[in-house]
Amino acid sequence: MEHLVGGEPMKVPSCSYVNRDLAYHIINEFITKKAIPTFIEWIDLYEIDFDHGF
Repeated sequence: MEHLVGGEPMKVPSCSYVNRDLAYHIINEFITKKAIPTFIEWIDLYEIDFDHGF
């Protein structure tokens, strides 16, 4: 999976994947509480090992 960043493709590492139910829960929590959910571990983008072969 990838998306464009600055016009260039950026691959999303599989460690960032969540299932549909959890994604809905994360989005719902953010919309209703207007804050980043704390029930999931968030990792800074620059701490992800992109050369790991995800």
